[in-house]
Amino acid sequence: MAVAQPNSTGWHVASRSGALAADGSRPSKPAPASPAEFLATHRTRYDAVDASACGDAAWDAVACGKALTAARKVADAAYAHIERELPAGQFVDEKRSAQEVTAVVTRAHALGCFRMGADRREAPVAQRDLCPTLANLTWLHWRSFRNTMTVT
Repeated sequence: MAVAQPNSTGWHVASRSGALAADGSRPSKPAPASPAEFLATHRTRYDAVDASACGDAAWDAVACGKALTAARKVADAAYAHIERELPAGQFVDEKRSAQEVTAVVTRAHALGCFRMGADRREAPVAQRDLCPTLANLTWLHWRSFRNTMTVT
């Protein structure tokens, strides 16, 4: 009999039969079984993933940075969930789509766009024009990611 065990995504995986844990308690909510279930559940665990926060945003718009960071967190968590919890070799498109979101947000963060990161540093003047473009690219990848996750 499998008992509830914490995993890296914060979910507790229990036996499919719903058996009690070793201490007699009910196991925590079982992990989502598919990327679509995961996306629906985990979008509420992070700050708002709100593309409208980046519409015509200046390079230093903190609200856009928070929205991009939330998108990256969901994409990273989705990738980790698929990698650890779902059958190996499956959901390749979903993982690739998550990586695309992460890559663009990581680039925006590295440039200092939208005052992202703990240091809230400024993007170099010569590269500030890239920030809105990176935000738009993130949201294109986010839509693709969201659609890919819900098609399965």
